[in-house]
Amino acid sequence: MAEEERGEGAETEKYPYGEYVGSRDDNLDRHGYGSALLPNGDIYEGNYRRGKRHGKGMYCFRNGSRYDGEWRKGLKHGFGQMQYPDGSRYVGHWRKDNKHGNGIYHYINGDNYEGSWYKGFRHGLGTYVYIKDNVVFYGLCTIHLHYSIINLGTDQNPDNSFYFI
Repeated sequence: MAEEERGEGAETEKYPYGEYVGSRDDNLDRHGYGSALLPNGDIYEGNYRRGKRHGKGMYCFRNGSRYDGEWRKGLKHGFGQMQYPDGSRYVGHWRKDNKHGNGIYHYINGDNYEGSWYKGFRHGLGTYVYIKDNVVFYGLCTIHLHYSIINLGTDQNPDNSFYFI
């Protein structure tokens, strides 16, 4: 394709960060809307700012995962949805590439956790629904030794809801 046929602001780059089609700033960094096919086979389509993913965009991983949501300085940050290859998915808030804030994680067996997240772990007030056993736990989750622990209560209220002791 001849240089004048590309149109102003759009160009293709093949080296070193894969193929990119989109707009650039005065420093020739990716800036504005564009799409990239990365060397590892991943694909990103969305907004850039000063060479990094920033704003709304969709990132498709070659393993089948897909993130559709907000980015900040190249990291998942803000509201977004992550679909995992096994069929599970997370819908909620992110901070610095981690689930952080409020969100819902839907497990492949039908269970789900809805509540607070901190640096990628369930942490704070939340509800865990066990579909198979038709049981709902509501309470505080805490991080302990890099594992997410749900503090389960054993007493039951007259209305069959659980509470924590």
